[in-house]
Amino acid sequence: MINETAEIRLKFLADASQLLSGSLDYETTLSNVAHLSVPVCADWCAVDMFEKDGRIRRLAVVHSDSQKTALGFELFEKYPPQPSDAHGLVLVMKTGAPQFYPEIPDELLVSTAFDPEHLEIIRSLGMKSAIVMPMKVQNRVLGAITLVFAESDRRYRAKDLDFVYDLASRAALAIENARLFTEASESVLREKESAAVLNILLMSAPVAFAFLDRDLRYARVNNAFEKLMDKPRDEVIGTIFGSHYAQDVRDLNLDLMEVMKSRRPLLNIPVHAGETRHSLANYFPVISDNEVLGIGVLIYDITDHKNMEQKIREQARINEKLHEVGLSLTAELNLDRIVQTVTDAATELSGAQFGAFFYNVLKEDGEAYTLYCISGVPREKFSQFPMPRNTKIFAPTFMGERIVRLDDVTRDGNFGHNAPYHGMPAGHLPVRSYLAVPVISRTGEVLGGLFFGHEKPGVFTESAEKLVAGLAPQAAIAIDNARLFDTANISRNRLQSQLNFTDALTKSLGEGLCAFDQDRKVIFVNPATTRLLGWSHSELMGKDLTEVFPADENTAVWNKVLHQKRMVEGESTFIRKDGSSFPASYLAAPFVEKESVQGVVITIRDITETRRIQDELQRSREELEQRVVERTVNLTAANQELEAFSYSVSHDLRSPLRSIDGFSQALLEDYADKLDAEGQDSLQRIRAASQKMGRIIDDLLNLSKLTRTQMRTERIHISEMVQKILDEFRSSDKSRQVETLVQERLLATGDSSLLRIALENLLSNAWKFTGKQEKARIVFGAERINGEIIYFVEDNGAGFNMQYGSKLFGAFQRLHQAHEFSGTGIGLATVRRIIHRHGGRIWAESEVGRGAKFFFTLPTTHTDKETVR
Repeated sequence: MINETAEIRLKFLADASQLLSGSLDYETTLSNVAHLSVPVCADWCAVDMFEKDGRIRRLAVVHSDSQKTALGFELFEKYPPQPSDAHGLVLVMKTGAPQFYPEIPDELLVSTAFDPEHLEIIRSLGMKSAIVMPMKVQNRVLGAITLVFAESDRRYRAKDLDFVYDLASRAALAIENARLFTEASESVLREKESAAVLNILLMSAPVAFAFLDRDLRYARVNNAFEKLMDKPRDEVIGTIFGSHYAQDVRDLNLDLMEVMKSRRPLLNIPVHAGETRHSLANYFPVISDNEVLGIGVLIYDITDHKNMEQKIREQARINEKLHEVGLSLTAELNLDRIVQTVTDAATELSGAQFGAFFYNVLKEDGEAYTLYCISGVPREKFSQFPMPRNTKIFAPTFMGERIVRLDDVTRDGNFGHNAPYHGMPAGHLPVRSYLAVPVISRTGEVLGGLFFGHEKPGVFTESAEKLVAGLAPQAAIAIDNARLFDTANISRNRLQSQLNFTDALTKSLGEGLCAFDQDRKVIFVNPATTRLLGWSHSELMGKDLTEVFPADENTAVWNKVLHQKRMVEGESTFIRKDGSSFPASYLAAPFVEKESVQGVVITIRDITETRRIQDELQRSREELEQRVVERTVNLTAANQELEAFSYSVSHDLRSPLRSIDGFSQALLEDYADKLDAEGQDSLQRIRAASQKMGRIIDDLLNLSKLTRTQMRTERIHISEMVQKILDEFRSSDKSRQVETLVQERLLATGDSSLLRIALENLLSNAWKFTGKQEKARIVFGAERINGEIIYFVEDNGAGFNMQYGSKLFGAFQRLHQAHEFSGTGIGLATVRRIIHRHGGRIWAESEVGRGAKFFFTLPTTHTDKETVR
């Protein structure tokens, strides 16, 4: 029970009213009223607001214990009222009627609890009695005040409802007053803000605005109008309309008076504001409370619109031109007309003073050369100058690397560095603006380049570049098509020439040529066939194979060719129309078209004369074979006699020489003390001469054997053979220091024994004749000259005089004195005979005191060639 003393109740309501009316911050005020209520009217007091979206917002919870106050907020946040609740705040919000609980039974707590934990908490609060009173204004529920008795053990009675209702009504009224004041304040603020915004909009609007009073004087202008007039606002305000315009605009004064009189606007009136600007003006009456205050002026800048119209017209012209060029390129196959059309169109579209197209042309033999066409100026303006080269300015275009667009080519870093002109040649058209676009085929081949110039700088725009760049692929396609057409014409002409040649060839062939279809019928014969068989062309056409080809062979030949797809050749006897016969060779082959055998083609050649010649050749061959047999018998006998003679020479000459050498040695040994120095020297000379004679006999015998020895040809690692011979020389003459160079992996084909003899002689000479050199050097290698492998042995020894070179390879021919270099004079003759037996050549080059170089060749195989690069 709320304290029943009237004085206490009145004082509480007065204090509450003072709080509610003392501030328009109703949230703070209601929180203060809640604090005022505890403990006078309740142990607990809560104030909740109902939001427009249906949510319930807790504004205040008050208990004398601050911890329980915090608990009240936490419970509301954790277990908020649900829209489906049929009690408490939700029910009050829905019905607008208060909820009165004189006693709070445990069943009510159980029904409102969310879970056991929630039930345990609200039970711990010890709530005994409660009133939930709506705060209403004009049947609108703004919120609710909840009063609860708990630990004070007090109870609410029915008569307490009026007191709580009075408190809730005063609170609702305070809330409504605060709301109305807030809305009024916000409205005033919005009006001020709207006026300010409107003023800002008018002043900053991109559209020129002015207000003319009833005397047509400028009363107000915005920034855009000021900019349009190109005068400060102070110089415009107060002046009469039209004073800033030309006469045709000033004449509008009467019309503006009519606008105010008729209250009808004057729309879309052109206003001239310079050569490059275009505007439209609207004049409309400004009316307030049915009174015309003046005229509003809105001026729209339509320059961009006009420019856009111009661009659209220009684009339409460009599109029309591109369409026209596209049609021309599609229909045209003449290369000269194609490049001229492209150059003219690109020059026009780019805005160039002149343009040129340098393009490559292929001759019938595949050779390329450069032509050009000109647009915008006579061809004579360029014909006096040479073709452009791959300088740093032109190279990106001719190489197909990129488009080049320069506002001023004369200021480019690559300009003017190439001789002989170092810039533009004298008399050249002046070029500042420069645009160059490569024209590239679908295959990636650079077909040429489009070049454009203008005497003024900065002429070519990005748009111009894109237009020409878009035209270049169309030009490339058209040029490719023209090339294909020209190639097709060339091919067709070549094919026609080939057909004409084939026709002439078949007609002029001395051999017969005839073709049969799959039915074995003649479908083609050449004139030679008619001459061979004695039938006319018309008589042979359509004849069966059996009537033309020998009867005993035609079926077998036909089956092999037509069914087995084999070529068949042979010889047979053919029958002429008059019954006579002649021997002929034939070749039958399948006639294939589109991978299918369509028939048989047969060539016929009269071999009567061939047979006669073969018979004569056979007789001659038999006579020759008989002569060869006879010559072989004679040669065998001669060789046997030569071997017997060689043996006799070897035996008969060697015996006296051995006797001379032996007796001379005996005299020196037995009678040395009886002979003076001169006698001993004479005997030594006799011995040396006899020994030399023995060596000469041995060399002669070896030389004679070379011509009779049977050759055994094989693959030889000639580099290894040379290296072994040099190693043997080095082992037998360790006192010598000789530099040897042997080219590796050299191969040869020949008799290994004979070639070793030849190499031993050549290398022995090189070793011998370098004996007096302090730094001796011997080289073996090979060279390829005109497809032939030439082997060589080179030294830096004594050399010889080339004047006597003809004697070099003769037997017993020496070009040095015996006391200078030892030898019999047989070695090089032996080498030449071995090389000649192999079918090769040998020669030498030398200079006295500067060494010698001996060259020789051998039969060459493919593998030998691979060893010499």
